[in-house]
Amino acid sequence: MSNSPFPLPASEYQRFALGVAALALIMNALARGMVDAFAVFVLPLTETFGWTRADLTLGYAIYMVSYGLVSPFVGVIFDRLGLKITWMIGTVALGTGFGLAAFMDQLWQFYVLVGLSSGIGMACLGMVTASALISRWFQRELSTVMSVVYAGMGLGMLALVPAIQWIVGQWGWQGGYLSLATLMWVFVPLFAFILPMKRMSAGAPHAVAVKRTGAADGAKQDHWNLFNVLNQPAFWGLFSVFMFTTACVYAVVPQCVAYLVEGGIEPLTAATAYGLTGTLSVIGMLSMGWLGRRVGERATATLSYAFTILGIVSLMAVAAEPHLLWVYGFVFFFGSNQGARGPMVATLAARLYGGQGFSGIYGAMTTGLGIGGAVGSYASGWLHDYTGGYVASFSMAIAFALCGLVPFWTIKALHLPPTLRKDPS
Repeated sequence: MSNSPFPLPASEYQRFALGVAALALIMNALARGMVDAFAVFVLPLTETFGWTRADLTLGYAIYMVSYGLVSPFVGVIFDRLGLKITWMIGTVALGTGFGLAAFMDQLWQFYVLVGLSSGIGMACLGMVTASALISRWFQRELSTVMSVVYAGMGLGMLALVPAIQWIVGQWGWQGGYLSLATLMWVFVPLFAFILPMKRMSAGAPHAVAVKRTGAADGAKQDHWNLFNVLNQPAFWGLFSVFMFTTACVYAVVPQCVAYLVEGGIEPLTAATAYGLTGTLSVIGMLSMGWLGRRVGERATATLSYAFTILGIVSLMAVAAEPHLLWVYGFVFFFGSNQGARGPMVATLAARLYGGQGFSGIYGAMTTGLGIGGAVGSYASGWLHDYTGGYVASFSMAIAFALCGLVPFWTIKALHLPPTLRKDPS
């Protein structure tokens, strides 16, 4: 797509592009905040139905698996049918799933209505669609805008998780799910009848900004697609970064609120601390994106994973001493780098494989994210039930973090010095 079929005056392109990026940020924030509100429902559902942590985290694992499996198809849907259909599918999936979840009384219903619908909704509304959309509107600013929109995930956590915790405290878990469903259904008429979705899908005249050098061998490639990237080490390296990093994060995230409450922290304080990790993730994503452009992704990733490990160690200390100092350490170190690797992966992917097939390629990479999240979340819940605590779960998360760092040190295309890059951003 080299020319937009919906031309705008030259002076309007930048304004319209910023509006597109802002809406992508909002939808990414809402989807992530709604899905991560899962942590708020763990204790209420356990108390109501007697479901174990392994039972509940299997639901989160189903979300991550479905997210990973659906993501490549979302890329194809976006390329062929546009933004309107993609976002409509996501909003209807979340709105319907959470709305019906308020009336569930069986575990399998939880798996379908919360787990499966969350995966479909997040794949359609999150970064798979947003990254492809942004690449159609931005060229030199690609890295910066990608980091800003990725940071929307943290804003969603900050805004929604404490709010849903309060709603659950007032009206129970049923009220929490109904509130999330209502919020999502508000967007259906906007996408269907009001917003200029076709123009947003079309992109600027320079849409699909760049055709980059080959990921591994330096050979130029005019058109990347899912099939001709499968032999590229950089593709599998980024896939692995997604997989291991997400396994690390989601071995911690679904258990966080319940763990803190059981450790002696007040429920609203625990939910707020969890939401604050989202706030700091905004700062982390932006600062790590800035640092990566100046010192390279390898050094930046090393620092980022070190912070994540320090955050997990601080969280583990709460079990020994339920002092807010350890909670603050977790919020700062873990929160400031929760999601920080995502913009690195998205920007590297766009730099290496930019082109009309990018959304499908990025969607396939996101399959690794789904696999990692499923393994990390379920294994963490199972280890809790098996050992009676979280030491094994959180130790596993640290091991996953170290594995996520390996591709940055072993694959050349993932750590080119900034002065050797041909990326204008």
